[in-house]
Amino acid sequence: MCLAWVPPGDGDNMEGSEGFEAGRPEDSLPPRRSKNRKAPDRYEDRRCAKMSPAERIAMVRNHGDGMVLPGCREGRALIKEEEEMSKEEILKDLKTSVETWNIKLAESATKAALDAKLDPKEIIEKGLGAGMEVIGEKFDKAEIYLPQVIAASKSMEAALKILAPVLQAGNQSMRGTVIMGTVQGDIHEIGKNVCCAMLRGAGYNVIDLGPDVSPDEFMASADTNKADIIGGSALMTTTLQVQAEVVEAVKEVKAPYKTIFGGAPCTQEWCDKIGASGYSENGAEIIELVNRLMKV
Repeated sequence: MCLAWVPPGDGDNMEGSEGFEAGRPEDSLPPRRSKNRKAPDRYEDRRCAKMSPAERIAMVRNHGDGMVLPGCREGRALIKEEEEMSKEEILKDLKTSVETWNIKLAESATKAALDAKLDPKEIIEKGLGAGMEVIGEKFDKAEIYLPQVIAASKSMEAALKILAPVLQAGNQSMRGTVIMGTVQGDIHEIGKNVCCAMLRGAGYNVIDLGPDVSPDEFMASADTNKADIIGGSALMTTTLQVQAEVVEAVKEVKAPYKTIFGGAPCTQEWCDKIGASGYSENGAEIIELVNRLMKV
């Protein structure tokens, strides 16, 4: 437990100090604590001790220097800790925030990262994206399910919202833009939603067109958003042919878009046959596939 420095004032004076005379034994006694000063709260001590470095820093900002800071070091020392907080600690907090779908930690760690002058792309790739890769691995092993993937994606999105002004101001961009949708005639979205969450977590700008998307709609969105990749999911054998039509639409106008596909009836052999750029069996694989196509 510690107290941040408080400038001397009336509240810090000894009660009845005017009664002391020079040379009396009482002069050597330390001043008595003001009765108005709040006693330390042991619950607050424990709460602060459990905070991450980024969360403790955020508390200093909220309380301000020169105030009682339960369970933490003196205010100025905490501000210094913010400045000296290592890159590894910040990236670890960013990764943990996604793994544990902790939106508040994602926000505070992202602010700490920006204050520490970390590159936004490094924040995304080595911090937030690393956490999303763990989520993908756990999902592939059935250790977590779709709700947890979506929750992790929400933490990622909260962090990206804070990064957005910096990315725009510096004329930086995310890894690339991917158009995603379930192909025309198919309304199944679960697998596609997982892939969208994974890609967003990896730092890609994902445009989700939803279900029942025609080849023309894929192309129009890719043109409008200057996409790099078009991804189409098909969960029924009767809609597989639409994936082939998407590839043909891209080739017809000699567009630069790469095409990737997946879904229960879709296979690597099918994607090779129709001339697609890649095949992803599940959400855990799509990040590696897109990274390879984007050469990142």
